[in-house]
Amino acid sequence: TGQELYSLAMMMDLQMPALQGWDVRLHGTDLSRDVIAQAKAGRYSALEVNRGLPAQYLARYMTRDGAHYVVSEHLRRRATWERLNFIAPWPIMPRFDVVLARNVLIYFDLEVRARIIRKIRDTLTPGGYLLLGSSETSIGDVEGFSRHVIGRTTVYRKEHR
Repeated sequence: TGQELYSLAMMMDLQMPALQGWDVRLHGTDLSRDVIAQAKAGRYSALEVNRGLPAQYLARYMTRDGAHYVVSEHLRRRATWERLNFIAPWPIMPRFDVVLARNVLIYFDLEVRARIIRKIRDTLTPGGYLLLGSSETSIGDVEGFSRHVIGRTTVYRKEHR
């Protein structure tokens, strides 16, 4: 419902001031039309924002609207949302520098996972990064990517071809 993308936008805004002059855009996808609608609205219950959103992010980037909180307009303008079925043909996608596909591939068999990863690879710029969920990093080597372990995190970097 957009919490991860908006949390990333908040973190980037607060922790990476050098990006202030950059044209940073975030693109979220989901299969569910209802999830996309909520993500576009950026409207969350107190329970949803209290499940790990740092207090400084809540105070700085969200406004209270009755029993809900709404993500600031300037962050919502950075985000675009699109319905995407990973196993159906994909629409033309923009080129990405980073793709987060966390806890998505676990629902597919190995052959479908490989097909999805190839599609993701095709959307990445050369040298771009793919981040998977911790349960998905067991997929090992991924064709067209080099694997890097940074602390407890595994990232995959698209090889320059």
